[in-house]
Amino acid sequence: MDQVVHIQKEGDMVRRTAVWGVAIVVAAMWCGSASAVLVAEWSFDDGTAHGVGTGAVDGVFRGGVGVGQGISGRALTFDGMGGYVDFGPPPAAISSLKQGAISVWFQFDRTTGPADILPILYLGDGVGGGGHSAFVLEVGHFDPGDTKLYFTFISDNMVLPLCFDSGQDLQPGVWYNFVGVVGPDGNTGYLNGEELTGRHYNFGGAGTDVFLDEIADPQVLWLGRGLLASFPTEHYFSGMIDEVNIYDAPLTATEIRDAYRAVVSGQEQPGVIPEPLTMVGVLVGGGMAAGVRFWPRISRMIRLR
Repeated sequence: MDQVVHIQKEGDMVRRTAVWGVAIVVAAMWCGSASAVLVAEWSFDDGTAHGVGTGAVDGVFRGGVGVGQGISGRALTFDGMGGYVDFGPPPAAISSLKQGAISVWFQFDRTTGPADILPILYLGDGVGGGGHSAFVLEVGHFDPGDTKLYFTFISDNMVLPLCFDSGQDLQPGVWYNFVGVVGPDGNTGYLNGEELTGRHYNFGGAGTDVFLDEIADPQVLWLGRGLLASFPTEHYFSGMIDEVNIYDAPLTATEIRDAYRAVVSGQEQPGVIPEPLTMVGVLVGGGMAAGVRFWPRISRMIRLR
């Protein structure tokens, strides 16, 4: 049956009305704790890197960046040979965050070589070398064939207060959603809606609470370009990136899981989602009306009071 979906914003509320024939059902869904605000959002649905939010800036395509079908709407494609999105200096609303959450959907298309990474998101000095300071979310590290996901903070002069990896290799050609969370009680990570309980700490531990304000010299914000540790060699992502969101406070496990399931249930194309987390066709729960299916997008799920 034909469906029409209307979106109405009311302050910090996003309300979606789905219409089937003459039946109308209205519901609100939130993705953010009572104290979490979506500071920056890049959905890429208009084919650009236009940002929305108090900390968002518009990005410029450099090199081999294109637009393709994403996990929800459009996504950016990266050729791995110099293509990246340049956001310039990160605004203080992002670089000064002492806690928060970073969510991104990605799909990489190759394995890694020695000392080879596929950088997804980078905020740092952009120079590297012995004095490197940065946050980087990357696939791969030093060992060839390593396709684990790394969540790394380098505070200054190559001091690493926090670095954990997914504890398992990820697979090329598969869509993943990662959410890194840092709060007063420490940090954790979620992959496809589930907490990475098997994550491995290379530096720091679960109680380490450093976030983006730890970066000593935040000169650049890049998508698809980054630096590995103290090496000045630049690396580029190869694959697709979609739905990048930055929050100013931690999200809860329930909020992250519900957001993931909502996006996957509303896929616009048959993307590959790894088992056992395939949620295509499920009904969204968590207090929603029974028998109602929603197609909310993670980038549109802002906290509701």
